[in-house]
Amino acid sequence: MEKNNKLNIISFWQFLPLQGEVSASPDKSISHRALVLASIANGTTKITNLLESKDIFSTLKALANLGVKVYKLHSEYYVDGVGIKGLNKPKNAINVGNSGTSLRLLMGLLAPFSFKSFFYGDQSLSSRSNQHVIKMLENLGVVFEHDDYKAPLLMKGNNNILNSEYEPLSPSAQLKSAFILVSINAPGTSVYYEAIPTRDHTENLLKYLDYPIKTEDSKIIIEGDCQFDAKDIEVPGDVSSSLFLIVAALIIPDSEITIRNICYNPRRFKAIEILQKMGGNITIINESNVIYEKTVDIVIKHSVLKAFQTEASDFADLIDEYPILSVAAACSKGKSVFKGLLGLRNKETDRLMAICNNLNKMGIDAEIIGDNLEITGGSPKGGVLIDSEYDHRLAMSFGILSMISKDKVRIKTYDMISTSYPGFFDDIKKLGGSYTSF
Repeated sequence: MEKNNKLNIISFWQFLPLQGEVSASPDKSISHRALVLASIANGTTKITNLLESKDIFSTLKALANLGVKVYKLHSEYYVDGVGIKGLNKPKNAINVGNSGTSLRLLMGLLAPFSFKSFFYGDQSLSSRSNQHVIKMLENLGVVFEHDDYKAPLLMKGNNNILNSEYEPLSPSAQLKSAFILVSINAPGTSVYYEAIPTRDHTENLLKYLDYPIKTEDSKIIIEGDCQFDAKDIEVPGDVSSSLFLIVAALIIPDSEITIRNICYNPRRFKAIEILQKMGGNITIINESNVIYEKTVDIVIKHSVLKAFQTEASDFADLIDEYPILSVAAACSKGKSVFKGLLGLRNKETDRLMAICNNLNKMGIDAEIIGDNLEITGGSPKGGVLIDSEYDHRLAMSFGILSMISKDKVRIKTYDMISTSYPGFFDDIKKLGGSYTSF
């Protein structure tokens, strides 16, 4: 691995198998939600194993901007909650950096307050649409000023929001969480209809905190205007981040690694199931429980992978995993097909086009047909410059693929990895990754 800080370029190569064990990086989705829910609890929450990444710090700083005291003692974070009605008008404009999750959760959190909030972020975040959240909140009387639903945007909340029912046009865990956060401050019973289930960390945390929320079939039912008390929260490991190491071990000959303390949530394990169906030697051991989420350790051994197909209905469970699954497909035997990927065009970049173009650069046959991506497995040639376009998951995915390329691959704008997985390079090193820094 070669770093050039001036040019923001990194190169990977690998001569030896990956061996050893690491603890999974703390879960990003749960870290965001733990901070947000702790901020409106009554009392002080101790959060253990919070992810210390740029995206999480965006949420943390935004809460401080709203009058919430968040501080660190030793390795733990403490949040002095202000109750569901206690947030203050922001002292300054709210900078969410690269974090779409921060933006959408905060929009839901602040929608029931009458003050104005101005949100902005970096260049990548400002290119992403927030139409689904804005339209949902506009239906509740919240007023926005924006350009094509993108940040920067101004939101004027509505402190007279009442209970409501909502059914989204497409599945989105962030939209669902924004609706739940609004409903907490809305008197009466609100209902969110979810035909296709999405990750349920917000619901699991609220149930753990004894908030009156329940799930019945495809309905999430929230009782509004209810106070709740703080409880300590332990954040488990992130399966989405762990997948980069998992795929690396599967495709690098003679590798065998163990990753510990991974969140074992059914809505997050679809990619693991796919890799196992591809022939991946992945063993789940040591199942345990951190009260609101199960955790497991995973043992991964190098495997010969075969092609696979995903359906459009899988999208909600794989939204963050398509880049690294594309790498697995590139190293498999046969043609893999990913169906229904329109939603990838509104991530940190146009992920669908970026995945296809960069695979082609590396000598892998990839083609977009409608909203589908077809990848024929082969041998990555290397000797090219990959532009991750400020997308952390693209940077990590193509970094992993380049570890088995014939020639050195350079990855541009790799520094965005710290938005979600600041320990990525340390973990690669612990497992025997070869690199030289300059």
